[in-house]
Amino acid sequence: MAAKALAAQGSAVFVHYFCLLSDPSAPAECNAGRTNNASDVVQTIWQQGGQAVRGGFDLADPSSIPALFEQAEMSLGPVDILVNNAVDWTGDTFIPQERYTTAERWSMHQTISAPLP
Repeated sequence: MAAKALAAQGSAVFVHYFCLLSDPSAPAECNAGRTNNASDVVQTIWQQGGQAVRGGFDLADPSSIPALFEQAEMSLGPVDILVNNAVDWTGDTFIPQERYTTAERWSMHQTISAPLP
C-alpha cells in the first residue's frame, strides 16, 4: 500500500477514506469493505514508528477538497506528495453476465478521479 510505503520512507501520511452506505445489489465482500475508515492503516503506520492521520471526505463533492487539504496541512504540515489511489470502486465489470458497468458508475468514477491533480 502506498501509504505504508511512504511512511516507511519517512513521509507523514494523511490517509483519506470515504465509506458509502451499503449497496444491497453488491456482493457481500464489497459491503464489508465499506466499513473501513482507514484506522487500521494509520495504526500500522504508528506502530512502525511513522506519522499518520486519517480523514473522510466525499471527493465527488468538489467543495470537500479544500477541507481535506486543510485538515491534512493542519495535522501534518504542507502537502508535498499526492497519491490519488483507489478513489472509487464498485464490484462491476464490462462483462454483461457479471454486474455490468453502467454509464452512471463510469461518470461517477471520472467525476472523482479526473479533476484531481
